[in-house]
This record gives sequence, C-alpha cells and structure tokens, in this order.
Amino acid sequence: MPDRRFSGLPAGGIVALLFWLVPVAIAWAICRNTISLADLGWQLQLGRLMMAQGPFLREPFVATHLGEALVPNAWLAQIGYAHVLDAIGWKGLRALDAVIWLAGPIVAIMPALRRATRPLSLLVALAIGLAVALPSATIRPQSFASLGFGLTLVVLYQVRSWRTALAVGLPLFVLWQNLHPSVPIAALTIGAVAALRWVRHGLGQGDRPLALTMLALVAAVAVLATPAGFAIIAFARTNAMASHTFGATEWLPLWDPYQRYALCTVLASGLVVLAVAIRHRHTVTDGEVVPVLVTFAMAISAERFMLFYAIAIIPLLARMTIGSAPPRTHSLRRIGIGLATCAALVVAVSLWLPVRPERANGRAVFAALAHTAPRGVVFTDPVLGGAVIDGGYPGWTVAFDGRYYLYRSDEAALSNRTNSDPRTLDTIEHRYHPCAYALIQASSPALVRALAAQPAIWHRAYDNGTSVLFVRTDRPFHG
Repeated sequence: MPDRRFSGLPAGGIVALLFWLVPVAIAWAICRNTISLADLGWQLQLGRLMMAQGPFLREPFVATHLGEALVPNAWLAQIGYAHVLDAIGWKGLRALDAVIWLAGPIVAIMPALRRATRPLSLLVALAIGLAVALPSATIRPQSFASLGFGLTLVVLYQVRSWRTALAVGLPLFVLWQNLHPSVPIAALTIGAVAALRWVRHGLGQGDRPLALTMLALVAAVAVLATPAGFAIIAFARTNAMASHTFGATEWLPLWDPYQRYALCTVLASGLVVLAVAIRHRHTVTDGEVVPVLVTFAMAISAERFMLFYAIAIIPLLARMTIGSAPPRTHSLRRIGIGLATCAALVVAVSLWLPVRPERANGRAVFAALAHTAPRGVVFTDPVLGGAVIDGGYPGWTVAFDGRYYLYRSDEAALSNRTNSDPRTLDTIEHRYHPCAYALIQASSPALVRALAAQPAIWHRAYDNGTSVLFVRTDRPFHG
C-alpha cells in the first residue's frame, strides 16, 4: 500500500496540495476585491516625493496644513509601493502586496511543520487563520506588518541565546518599523512571554529568559529607529485619538454594532483555540498561548488588530489532532519548493485577474473633476481625498484625506457636521474657498442638500448614487 502520510511539502498527496492551494484561493479572493485609493492614493504620492527628496517632508496635499512638518511613518513601504506601481503597474503592485500579506500566516505555521504536526491539522489551522485575517487584506503598508509578525512568532519559538536575539531581532524589527510602524505589537507580545517566564523562573520552574528579554528590548528600541525618532510615539497616540474622533471603522472596538461580523469571527475562532489549548494543555507552550491572549485583547479593542490575532492563532491551532497519523520528517528543501510554488501561483492569479475600480468610485470622481473644475482646493470627504491627491497633485489640494492625525479638533468637528448641519457650507466657503466638493452622500447628506439648493453656483458634475461631485460655476475653467 502506498504511503499517504504527509512526508513533505509540496509532496504528500491531496492534503499537501490543498495546503498550498489555500493561500492561492485566498489570493484569488483578495485580488477580486476592489482597489481603493482612500488610504493608498496619498501614500503613493508621498512615496514619489520621497524618492526625490528623502523621508523628511513637509505637507504637500492638505490646503490648511501646507508646509507643516510631517512625521515619516511607513515611509519605506510608501517608496516601495510608488516605485513598483510606476515600474510595473497596478497588477504588479497587487501581486507583490498579496505575496507579502500571505507570507505572514504561512511563515507563522513553520514551527508546526518542524514538529511534524498532522497534515490536516496544518491545513485547517492555516485556513482558519486566513479566514479571520481576510478582511484586512487591502493594498497598504500593513501587509509588511503581517510578514513581520509572522517572522516574529518564528523567532520567538526558536531563539535560544541573547546573541541570536540581537543578531536576528535588530534587522527584523528595524526594517519592519520603517515599513510599517507596528513593531510595538512585537515588543508587547515578546515582553509578555518574557515576563511570564521570569515569574516562572522566580518560582523555580525554569531558566532565566535572557534571550527573550533581549528580543523584547530590541523590539522596543527599534520603535525609535526611524527618521521620526521619538516623534513616532506622539504620532501613534495622535493617530489613535484622531481616528476615533473621525469615526474610522478600523479603530472601532468589536462590541460596536458596526463590527458585529468581526466580533462573531473572533469569538468563534477563539472558542476553537480555547478547545485546542485545553485539549493539549500539557504540550502547549506559553510562547503559543500568550501571543494569542495579547492579540485577542487588542483585536477586541480595535478591529485593525485582527490581522495579528489571526496570525497568532495559527501555531496553536496546528496542534489539533485531526486527520491521519503524524507525518515523517520533512525536508526544508521541499518546504522551500512549496513556498516558491505558492508564491508563483499567487503572482499568476494577481496578474491574471483584472483590476477593479473602488466602490466609492474615487477615480471616476477625479476624472469628472479634471474635466470640469479649475485648479484649487477641493473640499473632500476623507474617503475621496486619496483619489484626488493621487490623480490631481499638484494641481489640486484637498480639505481632508485619510490621514486623520493631521487635523485639529475643530477640523474634525467641521467634517462631522456635514452630516447634519447645512450651515457648514458657509463655514467651508469662508475657510477653504473650494473650487469643488467631492463627497460621499451617506456621510454628508446635509452638505449635499445645501449645495444642490444652489444650482446657479454649484453644478452637480458627477453622481453615481454613492459619490457626488459639485463644481463651482462662477469661476472660469480652462481644461
């Protein structure tokens, strides 16, 4: 009888094939999503500017903040994205981002591969983790955080000496922090594991965790190892507060009614993780449990941390005892072949599928703007600001984009009042003197009604039922 055990990757029968096809299927789902410029448009333009000027910039896009010093964050990813887009286009950028994002969960499962876990358990663990993480799969620098956190979990499981922690952790965390400023999550996760092991050492139940302590310290120091320096700390606090003020959905806690689906996803997966941890309580390590607990608490507090929770649960879920008997020892060479094959298939899927326009039709709004409005300030909904910046810089500046941390409390209040107070039109006219308004109708119904009531001044140049563009008619337009 032929041996059907999971003898290696990509060999080993149907389960092995499915193990590598699951990421490809997820890549297909990711690439079927629309590409939104809401959070990407301004990042691409910043990347282009930094390619020419370096990471030390002054605000170029927002009318009321022009010339203000910017805190560089995710600057290396922005430069990379802009370079890839300009070199090989949207499909190439999408393919690169999909590979980077998927690498995080796949890398996180590698320790389970080394301990010869049951193949079907690996498949189910990877599938659950990717399903939980899927809503966060959009083209943005957070994809690098996915890879960085997956590598962090591997290092957390494998590091044995403080020298190794320093040699491996320093380049990993410094590069990660400059690609996306989320290394504090690694410092918190590793620090929590190290603290627990110090407690156990004090109780006489283990050695001193010097390697993990060094790794946590390296992660903490790497937080400051960017062109922003100490300013990145204040930036993170300001960003969180401003995002809450503007009502950014990714910062909402999971108990908010808007996040009901995310809450159900986290709780359902959490029950599975709890059952696995109880079933294997004698073999599960604190290096598997603590990252799950830390990221679970973070995910409950804000939806944007669900990606890290999804990656953290994969190694623990891989301990499930489902399927056939444990496999023979696999070779790293076969794993490498499987990874390369998976990456090639993901790239192929990304390049084959067409690029779909964003739901808010930011590109369509800008196309109408470019054909009807004179250069000037566009009063933008934050969702549409990125599209105007991407296509219109330097001809147009905007009132708002997705960088909520830029705006003062009075500006945030003005943006929020467009929902219910038509008198905001007078305030906006006095402050911005806009040449056009690019709005999301559901977010600013009062302002839309006020503009529609003045057809002699404001022409409705575009309206798709979701987004609307009003262009001033009393200024000359030279296309």
